[in-house]
Amino acid sequence: MRSALLAFLFSLATAVNAQGQYETYTGWAVPTDPVLPVEESHPQLWFGTDDLDALRAKWHDPTYADVRGRVQADINRYRSRSPEATDPGDRSQMAKALAFAWIVDDDIVARVKGYQALLLAYENVPREATSDAFSGEYDEIYRATWLQNFCAAYDWLHGVLSPEDDATIRAALAEETALLADNMVSGVRYAPRPHNHRSKPAYAVGTAALTLSDHPDAAEWLTLALKQLNTTTRYQFSADGVYREGSHYWLYNFVNGIPFLWQYREAGQDLFPAYQPTFEWPVQVRTGRGWMPALEDGFPKPAPTHMVAAAYADAPTALHSAAPLGEILQWNWATTEFFTDNYTGATNDVVWSVDEFLTMDLSIPATAPDASPTQRLESGQVVFRSDWDAGDPGTRRLLFHGVASADNHDHPDLLSYTLDAENTPLAVDAGYGPDGFSDDRRDWYLSAQAHNVVTVNGFPVRDVSTGQNEGPEQTAFLDGAAFDVAEMWAPNNGVRGGATVRRGIAFLDDERFAVYDHVEAGEAASLQVHVHGRGVPARDGQTFTWTAPADAVGEGGRLHASFVADGPLLFDATDGWTSFYFDREEAQQSVVARRNADAATVLHTLSATPASGAAPAVTDRTDGDLVSAELATGTGAWHLATQRDPALRTADRVTTDAPFAAVGRDGDAVTRWGTVRATDLRWDGTPLVEASRPLTLSADLRDPSRQMLAVAPFEGEATVTLQLLPATAIAESVTLDGAALDVETLGDGRVRFTLPEAGTVVVDTDLEVSDEASPETGGLRLGAAPNPSAGAVRLSLDLPAAGPVHVAVYDVLGRRLATLADGPLAAGRHALVWDGRAASGPVAPGLYVAVAEAGDLRSVTRLVRL
Repeated sequence: MRSALLAFLFSLATAVNAQGQYETYTGWAVPTDPVLPVEESHPQLWFGTDDLDALRAKWHDPTYADVRGRVQADINRYRSRSPEATDPGDRSQMAKALAFAWIVDDDIVARVKGYQALLLAYENVPREATSDAFSGEYDEIYRATWLQNFCAAYDWLHGVLSPEDDATIRAALAEETALLADNMVSGVRYAPRPHNHRSKPAYAVGTAALTLSDHPDAAEWLTLALKQLNTTTRYQFSADGVYREGSHYWLYNFVNGIPFLWQYREAGQDLFPAYQPTFEWPVQVRTGRGWMPALEDGFPKPAPTHMVAAAYADAPTALHSAAPLGEILQWNWATTEFFTDNYTGATNDVVWSVDEFLTMDLSIPATAPDASPTQRLESGQVVFRSDWDAGDPGTRRLLFHGVASADNHDHPDLLSYTLDAENTPLAVDAGYGPDGFSDDRRDWYLSAQAHNVVTVNGFPVRDVSTGQNEGPEQTAFLDGAAFDVAEMWAPNNGVRGGATVRRGIAFLDDERFAVYDHVEAGEAASLQVHVHGRGVPARDGQTFTWTAPADAVGEGGRLHASFVADGPLLFDATDGWTSFYFDREEAQQSVVARRNADAATVLHTLSATPASGAAPAVTDRTDGDLVSAELATGTGAWHLATQRDPALRTADRVTTDAPFAAVGRDGDAVTRWGTVRATDLRWDGTPLVEASRPLTLSADLRDPSRQMLAVAPFEGEATVTLQLLPATAIAESVTLDGAALDVETLGDGRVRFTLPEAGTVVVDTDLEVSDEASPETGGLRLGAAPNPSAGAVRLSLDLPAAGPVHVAVYDVLGRRLATLADGPLAAGRHALVWDGRAASGPVAPGLYVAVAEAGDLRSVTRLVRL
C-alpha cells in the first residue's frame, strides 16, 4: 500500500514539475500536424511500387556486396526456422528479414515463412494494459522495435496476403499500436518521463500510423507520436545536437528513430533538417577511431551516419567549407574502426542490416571535415583535436564535458574529460558497466570518483541552476594556432557554505594538455582531483604513468600526468573499473591528488606517448599563489602559470595577472604564448602583451614575417600593446580579420593598436623570408606565398641546374604529408602548389615545413596554416 501511495505522489509531482523541468532545455521540436500518405497502398513505408526496380538493381549491385552479405546472413538465420517455435522478439525479425528477401529476390520459401511469422505476430504477447505488459521481456522499448519490424513485413508482404489474413494481421498491428499509444503517457503511463522509454515507442507508433494510414486512428496516432517525440527532443537533446544520456542511448534511440525519419520523409514530411545537429554531433566529438565518447551510461560507440548521409546529400554544414554534410557523414562511417559487430545495443530485436541496406548510398563520396579540429558546442562540450586524420596514432583528442545533467542515465561527471591518443583510449571515463543496471558494481560506475572530475568531500559539481537544464558556465574559449583553451565554472555543495570549481583546459601545440583547477570552499574540506588511466600507474615523484595495452579497443600507449599545486598534495589510489562494452570490462586504478584546505589551485599536465615512451620532464616553478610548471617539449618548453585570485605575480620567468597563462619557447626564444583574461603577460620581465581590459589571447610568433594574435570575444573595445619577436621586427601593417587597424610603433618591436572586437590580428613585418640563395642552398631556393594561409600555398622553386628534384611537405614531427615534385626538372624557376592537404585529408592549422632536395643541395621553408 505504501509503495502504491509513493508511486501516486511521484506521478503527481512529475505532472506538476513537467513544464519547468522538461520544457526549459534548448532542444528542438517538429510540426505535429500529421502528414499521412494520400491513400494507403503497399509497399509505401520505405519505398513505393515505382521504386522496386531500383531497389532490386541495388540488391544485385556488387558495390553493396558487404551489406548485402549481412542481410543475407540474417535471412539465412531465419529461413530454416519454424515461426511457431520462435519467440515474439525473434519472430518480428524473422517476419521482416524474410519479407525483405521476398520483395527484393522473389524468395518463395522466405515469403511463406515470413507470412506465417506475420500471422503469429503477437501470439503469447500480453494484450492487456497492465504494468506487467510493459516490463521484462515485454518492455515497451522491445515492443517498439517489434512493431516496426512487423509493420515493414506487412508492407512488403501485403500483395500476397489473403483478405482474411490481411484483416487479421492489420487488426493485430492496430491493437498493438493502440496499446502503446494509449498507455505511453496516460493509462498505465509506462513512459512518465521523456526518455528512451518514450521516444522508442513513439517512433514505432509513428511507423504504424504511416503503415496503416487508412485506419481511422492513424492521424491521432501520428500526432501523439510527434508530440511525444518533441518532449524528448526538447529535453534530451541540446540545440547543438548533444544527447545528454550519452552515446549508447543516442544510438539506442535512433535504432527506432532513423527508420521513422526515412519513412516519414517517404510519406512527404522531411524532419531531417530539424535533426541535423544531432547527426553532426558524432562527427564533432569522434575519436580518431570514429567512436563517440563513453560518457554517462554509455560505451564508446560508432555512429551509423552512413544511414542518414543521403538525407543530407545537399545540406550545408559548418564542418566543411564546401562539401555537403552527407559527404562528411559518409566519411565518418567509412573511417570508423570496430571492436564489435553488435554495436547498436538492440541487436536482439532489430534487423539492422536491412535498415542499413535501405538507407546507404555509396555514390556519396566520403569527405573529411575541413573545419577546425577543435570544436566548441555551446551546450557544454569542447573537443580539442589535433587533426581530422582517421586512425593516425599522432592524433590527440580530448573531450571536455560540461553538458547539463538530465534525470535518467546521468552520471556525476560535469567538468570531466576523456583523452584519446596513439589510437587508444588513455584518460578514460567509467562507462556503463558490463551488466548495465544489473551490474554488481553499479555503485562504482555511478560515483563521482569514477570520473576525471574535481570533488569536494567526495561530492562533484552540479548544474549552475538549482534544478537542471543549465550546465556549467563556459567562462572562456579560444581556438588558436598553438594554444587552444576552454574554461568552465560550476558550484559544488559538498561542504557547509558551499564551494565552487573553475576548471580550464589548454591544448598546447596540438600535442599536450594543461588542466588547471581553482577550488574555493566555505570551510576546510577534502579537495580532490581525480585522474583515470588504464591499468595501474607507475609513480615518479608527482608524475604518474599508465600504460594501456594493445587490444581490441586500442593500439596501446601511455598517459603521463604530472601535478603541481599551491600547497602540499597528498596522493591516493582508487581501484575501479572501465567498461568499454557489455562484455568488455577492465580493472584500473585512478590517482587522486588531494589537498585538505578551504581553497586550492591545482595544475596537472597530460601527455601521451607510444607504449614505450618516457614522460616529458615537468618542473615545479610555483612561487606563492602563482602555481607554475615548466613542461619540456622536443624543442624547448611550455611555461604554465595559474592563480585563483588574479593579481600581477611572478613565478620563475613568467609574470602575469591572468588566471592562466602559457609561454612556449624553442631553445630560449619565445615563439608562442596564450592567456586567459589577462591584462599583462611578461617573460623575463619583458612585457609580451599589455591590454586595457582582460583578454583571452593566443599568439603565434613562429613566422617572424607574419606574427598572429587570436582574440576571444570581449565586451567594449581594448587597447593592446604587443611585443613582436624578435624585437628588431618592424610592423608594416596590422589587420583584424583582413581590415587594417591604426597602429602606433613604440620602438624595440612594440606596437599598440585598438581592437573593436574579437578576431585574428595579423602583423606583417619587415622580416621577410629572403629569396637570395645562401651558401648552404647553392642556388636552390624554395619560397612560399601567401604564407601564412588558410588556402592553397604557391611555392616557387629555383633550380640552379637540371636534374632530379624531390619537394615534399612535412609536419613538425618529420612525417611526410604531401609530395609536390619527385623527378627530373629543367634548370630555372618552377611553380608548385600545396593545397593544404595530406593523403588523409586537410591538415590542421599549425606549422609545417616544405623541403626541396636536389642532389646535395637542400632548401627549407616554413609554412603556417591558418
